[in-house]
Amino acid sequence: MASAEGTQSAAVATEEYVNKVADKTAGAAVKRYFTIPGRDPFEELEWELRDAFIAGKDKPTFEQKGVEFPKFWSQTATNIVAQKYFRGRMSSPERERSVKQMIG
Repeated sequence: MASAEGTQSAAVATEEYVNKVADKTAGAAVKRYFTIPGRDPFEELEWELRDAFIAGKDKPTFEQKGVEFPKFWSQTATNIVAQKYFRGRMSSPERERSVKQMIG
């Protein structure tokens, strides 16, 4: 069994560590690599409107017209992202229509 004296000293030691404030300048620094300071990263890409469409046996299983994607993305990527990752109910104003909305 531990004595009351031993328990008290352990509690004091714990309180000493809990009350210390971390040095706010000691965080990890992340070097800018893919973007240019002062420029909007979205403006660095070419964007286009296209239709996302996934065909079914008799009718489309998914369709969303006029979605905005980077020009270099494939149609397959457009179809998958629009179907799986855009939030909001289809045909509602809340439905995302652009990759900019999805990641921005």
